[in-house]
Amino acid sequence: MGHDGHDHDHNHKHHATVLPTARGIVYIDAIGGAAGDMLLAALLDAGAPLESVEAAVGSLVPGLTVTVGHTERHAIGARTVTIVGPDEGHVHRTWRDVRALLDAADLAPRAAARAHRAFELLAHAEGRVHGQDPEDVQFHEVGAIDAIGDIVGVCAALEALGADRIEASPLPLGRGVTSAAHGQIPLPAPAVLEILLGAPIATSPIQGETVTPTGAALIAAVTDAWGGVPALRLGATGYGAGQRDTAEVPNLVRVLVGSPLASTRDEIAIVEATIDDLNPELVPDALDDVRSAGALDVWTAPVVMKHGRHGVTITAIARPTDREAVATALLRSTSTLGVRITDGHRIELDRDFITVEVRGHDIRVKRGLLDDAIVNVAPEHHDCVVVARALGVPVKEIWSAALAQAHGAGQ
Repeated sequence: MGHDGHDHDHNHKHHATVLPTARGIVYIDAIGGAAGDMLLAALLDAGAPLESVEAAVGSLVPGLTVTVGHTERHAIGARTVTIVGPDEGHVHRTWRDVRALLDAADLAPRAAARAHRAFELLAHAEGRVHGQDPEDVQFHEVGAIDAIGDIVGVCAALEALGADRIEASPLPLGRGVTSAAHGQIPLPAPAVLEILLGAPIATSPIQGETVTPTGAALIAAVTDAWGGVPALRLGATGYGAGQRDTAEVPNLVRVLVGSPLASTRDEIAIVEATIDDLNPELVPDALDDVRSAGALDVWTAPVVMKHGRHGVTITAIARPTDREAVATALLRSTSTLGVRITDGHRIELDRDFITVEVRGHDIRVKRGLLDDAIVNVAPEHHDCVVVARALGVPVKEIWSAALAQAHGAGQ
């Protein structure tokens, strides 16, 4: 959060404001279908900050812009999004090219991992359809910088909304034939069906393309579970419109953003390895790689192994959909010859953030709630560090002041 640029004295009256962040769950309701721009528009309509999306998209290549508009579909107000970049002509990027762009972009680790996963799904689907190595697949429409921007924008928006868990409805697939770079193709597009293997699908009454490869890859890459609306405490809704105004059903994607109820059981995978021959200097790098692969949390513990050797156990918690990616990162980044995977559940408190003012500076404070009662309060350490350095005081002084303000705000 920003501040007014002036250091207030200790007696200045403080304030606290509840922030609509860290809601935890995003449900994607594909009413009319799904495309990258529709999903991005819905997330922005639900409260994802445009500046976060612009910063992420703008870090891909200079000159990319995000324009938000408003429209209606069957008298329902919705947003539209257009990403415009420099004229590239007919650029056909490979998965290697796109990966290089994503690696160079300024993205949060989880947003980067989700974007990588979406393009990986696209590359493998296109490779299977056309009989090519995924690394050599040339993206046509999806390789254009605006389409890459849609994917990066969606991943950045989900991160800004604090989307720890994402669920989605079955995707409605239209019928017909459409023109593509390879010629006339049947709908649903073969690549879309490859991407959605294992996902629930339904027949749409609309003739034509309802789910694009980009939309399918995005939703498949980020979704933890498919089905109806999950139990949640609803915080916001958003609507994103497709380009066509179809008569059969509103051409919309709707997102519901909320927080888990205190009794919600979240499915997880526990991925771990015990290692006695890894250079200790490489352990922090391995933890970073595991986090980037989608781990919700990762930690180490010292152990004594056979022959009295001292080793370390690296344990990660991941969503079931990220289990394989996290296990692969652990295998690639350490010297282990195998990992253990255990499926389980966890129960989380409902959470929100408030912002409190300490000496003219805003500091976020996370609160844990059980049946609407506040049971945990913790100032964000990074915010405290920034303010403490700006004022030249110990971090603990700012942390204690923020905690006192937060307890006052909760009364």
